[in-house]
Amino acid sequence: MAISGKILSPLDGARLKVVRAQIHLDSLKDEIRDYINSNPYKVPVRVQYDTSRFPIITITRDPALETSLIIGDCVTNLRAALDYVVWALAERHFAPALDPKSMADRRIACFPIYDPARTNSYEDRLKSLVKRGMPTNACVEIDAVQSHKTGNRALSLLHELVNTDKHRLPILTLGAIGNFSYSASIIDGVQYMDPPAGHPIWDNPDNYFNTKWSDAEREEMGVNCNVSVFVTFQNVTMPREPVDRTLENILKTVADIIPRFERFFPN
Repeated sequence: MAISGKILSPLDGARLKVVRAQIHLDSLKDEIRDYINSNPYKVPVRVQYDTSRFPIITITRDPALETSLIIGDCVTNLRAALDYVVWALAERHFAPALDPKSMADRRIACFPIYDPARTNSYEDRLKSLVKRGMPTNACVEIDAVQSHKTGNRALSLLHELVNTDKHRLPILTLGAIGNFSYSASIIDGVQYMDPPAGHPIWDNPDNYFNTKWSDAEREEMGVNCNVSVFVTFQNVTMPREPVDRTLENILKTVADIIPRFERFFPN
């Protein structure tokens, strides 16, 4: 890594970009924790269900737009880490030598990410790198880590997020419910418990949750309703999971890619 501003390895810049991305990810986690702890949602006492038979909650306050800015900072650094790898390879292997002032050279000396909508463009980029002197095995490594080869969506998600952030904020929302519990009891000694799993009443939950109580009973009823929520991307093409988990997977994937190219920089 860099010491006192001195680069010891051609891949140090890429590694430092991952470190910077981790700082942004840690900041994002702090923002999300504060948001969730502020209880920005309501759960109705009269439980309603969507088509997935999960209770519907009401969001009272969306995540701050500043939180989306942090996501952009994180993914931009991770994308740059990959581009730094190819730039370092180009500086070492291109013939004729890489010209930093050339728009064409700057365009080619970045990490190709496979896009199923632009397959020919991706393949042309790999061929162009080889034609300029990039070791064939380096291009094999680039191709081997693509999402369509590994089954890990990290690089394709990174590509989508970076392209989104160029034009608009990646909007967040309060996510799906991880688990849900609901119980109601009558304070005067008559207790109503949730029926056990498999009980016939679950064939129509409304029969249980929408029971019509008398006015007297309603006044004395104690209700306990707990939900687990998380912040996720509003974009339905993104994973239905906490946003920080998605970014953690992307960050780890990028961090694991960098060492694969160390062998192309012999001392």
